Amino acid sequence: NPVKQYLYKPSSAELLCCLSEQACNLPRNSAQLIYLSGNNVTYTDRSGGGQDTYTSGGGIHFGHRDATDNKYASRYGPELLHAEDVHPFLRHATLLIVEGEGRSFFSTVSPVFREPVVVLLSPKLIPHTLRGNKLGSLMTLFLHCPMMAICLLCNIEHISDTQWKKGLQIVGGLLAELLTLLSHSKGVHPHYIQLVDDPFIRLIVLRFCLFSAVLQMHTAFKTEEYYPSSVPSLCAADIFLKPSIKRGIVDIANTLECLVLFSDP
Repeated sequence: NPVKQYLYKPSSAELLCCLSEQACNLPRNSAQLIYLSGNNVTYTDRSGGGQDTYTSGGGIHFGHRDATDNKYASRYGPELLHAEDVHPFLRHATLLIVEGEGRSFFSTVSPVFREPVVVLLSPKLIPHTLRGNKLGSLMTLFLHCPMMAICLLCNIEHISDTQWKKGLQIVGGLLAELLTLLSHSKGVHPHYIQLVDDPFIRLIVLRFCLFSAVLQMHTAFKTEEYYPSSVPSLCAADIFLKPSIKRGIVDIANTLECLVLFSDP
């Protein structure tokens, strides 16, 4: 049962304090998951960016202030969370999930203390039909409950208990198959292998892999900008669209009677 800390609309100081406390309290051989979701703020010139070492060009803000122009970035630069802010807290094995517009700034996060670090990034774009849904972020929903997310993708509001249970069974089989592929594919970076030793992180990583596979087969997601990404990249491992994974996704689509929304990429 992992120790959890939740912060809602924190200031940068509050978040950094929380990360520092977490780093102090983590046992030596443990792993941590950091989930970030906030508004994107980009510097149109580097005068608002503070120190020259902060080179990502912007960061995440967790409040509701107007973040649309460079005046905001210049004034509230210290309130932003930059990718470089996370580096001191990577002394433990880390899974970093970044959701929302600020995702691109965190693609530069990398190991600095020889501990495994994996970054999962939400898609840059989502189809117009899914914008403004009341269930929140598509990736977050998928990491929480893949079946519910697939129903949202397919605009399904009501299904029978039989369909739900069969869908869950297929999803469970797909996650088990993805774990096998992840463990045995030569192209998978060693950091993934190290992190999936933790049961909680393993579940998140496998659901992320399934998320990527489902989007690549869904007809509404047409280009790479609609797909999630990861650092280190999993694309080279070529595990998302193995025949066994595609068959499972087709089985789910058949169960939900929405096969017309999926195609073989």
